[in-house]
Order: sequence, then C-alpha cells, then structure tokens
Amino acid sequence: MPNTSNFGLRKPAGAANVPPAPDADIRNLADDVDQYLFNAYNPAKLETVDTGWSLAPLTLASGWTTKTDPLGNTSGVKGGVRKIGQRVELRVRATRSGGTISPASQSGNFSDVTVFTLASGWAPAATTYDTFILPGVTGGILRVSVDGGIQITNFFNGSSSIQNGDTIQLDHEWFIN
Repeated sequence: MPNTSNFGLRKPAGAANVPPAPDADIRNLADDVDQYLFNAYNPAKLETVDTGWSLAPLTLASGWTTKTDPLGNTSGVKGGVRKIGQRVELRVRATRSGGTISPASQSGNFSDVTVFTLASGWAPAATTYDTFILPGVTGGILRVSVDGGIQITNFFNGSSSIQNGDTIQLDHEWFIN
C-alpha cells in the first residue's frame, strides 16, 4: 500500500518492520491536510486579496493636479485605485491645471488627453473604456490602455469644456493579466 494519497497526504501506515506511531502519524496527516488546503484555497489564488484604496499607484500627467478620492480626500482615502485579486477599481478625481480642453461642437471629440499613468502591475489585460464626469456639467469617455495610461477622449455633448481649475471624476473597473 502506498504511503501517500493522490493529494500528497501521508497515510498513517508505518514502515516495514516498524510499528505504526499513531500520535506522529496523526500529526503528520494533520500537517499535510493543512498544507494541502492552504495551497488549494490560498486567498491569492481565489482572487480575494484586497490592496485597499490608495492614490499612490496613480501618477498625474502634465496639465493635471490634485488627485483625490471622490470625497476630495488625499489621505484616509475611500477611493483612488484598489486591486481585489485580478480586478482593479478606479474611483478618483483630478483637477485641471493646464489649458482648456474644448471639443468639436457637434461630435464632442477632442485630442485624447492623458490624466494619469498607472504603476506597473495595475494596467488592464486589454484596453478598456468607461466614463468620466465633469460634475454638474457633462461626462465623456475615458480609456485605460495596456501601457497604464488613463486618457479622456471625448464629451457626450459638444457644448462643454474642461477649464483650468475644473475637477473631473473617473470611475472604472477592469481585469489585469
């Protein structure tokens, strides 16, 4: 009879010409089961490890200042970015410190503007799109690229603009590799 199971658990069987030692056998089996369960159900493998909210993985691009969570906080944040397993959540605000971003009057399109760059390990597995808002005014489309760039690309209507001092909010979720 083999002395291990299909799961690599030592069986309490003793060896040839050596009597079983029940106390040691039970301890060995308990240790093996504990290690097997940890390896099989490790929280990282189950994608439940949560980094918590942070602004640190976000670097502001030129023309933007004051990254905050949606409540305007820079410490004790309840927003920014967080990883839960392979899923990333983005809930962040940035204030414009550069020139006015003005879209075409009909289409709402403007030259893509980078707002943030993500730290290594935070970018999506494929480019993703979602929305941003200029609170109380309008919203538009944002893009998160595989290189970690977060850009705004257009407004929903062509009549608004983002001016120096305006704050936008970006909300999005994606999966990393």
